[in-house]
Amino acid sequence: MVLLFLKQPATPKLPIINLPPVVEVDREEASVDDLMNAIQSSTKLAPSRLKLCLASSKTVLVPNSPLRVYDMHDGTRVFVKDIG
Repeated sequence: MVLLFLKQPATPKLPIINLPPVVEVDREEASVDDLMNAIQSSTKLAPSRLKLCLASSKTVLVPNSPLRVYDMHDGTRVFVKDIG
């Protein structure tokens, strides 16, 4: 399990209401879709409206891919953007 810190870019065009500051996921078993679904449960935004990327490297998290392929550890920051 890893704790991921969720953040919006500095000047979002579409602010995300109720974005949780932290999400806990199983890095070995979870997929990017699982992370998007966890965000959806709080924000009520469809996963198709979300774009996720690692804050440190700007790597985009590709839907349907496992989280274990990304360099994630406790405290990793993930940018969440509402692409409308």
